[in-house]
Amino acid sequence: MSTGPEHFDESLNGKFCVVSYDGKPYPGIVQGIDDTEIEVNVMHNIGPNRFFWSRMQDVLWYSLDKFVTLIPPPTKVGSRHHQIQPQLWESIKELLDL
Repeated sequence: MSTGPEHFDESLNGKFCVVSYDGKPYPGIVQGIDDTEIEVNVMHNIGPNRFFWSRMQDVLWYSLDKFVTLIPPPTKVGSRHHQIQPQLWESIKELLDL
C-alpha cells in the first residue's frame, strides 16, 4: 500500500504524510519513528478531502504498513479546513481502494 521512503528514520520527523486508519486516509505530521512504527499527529476528517486540526492533538503510533505516502502540507480551504492536492488525493484513494 505504501509509496513511502525506502528507509524510515528520523529524517521524516516534521514531514507531512498520510496514514491509513480503519481503511481511511488521514494526513498528519510525523512526530517520531522506530523500527516498526511511525508516530503521527493526524488531522480529523470532515468530508471528502477535507481535514482540520483538532483542538487536542491526535497523536498515535501506526505500524509502518499503515503509512501511505509523504505529501506536501495540505492547503487551506476556508478558515479552518485543509485539503490534500486534488491529484494527489485521487492517487491516495486509488492506493486505499476507496
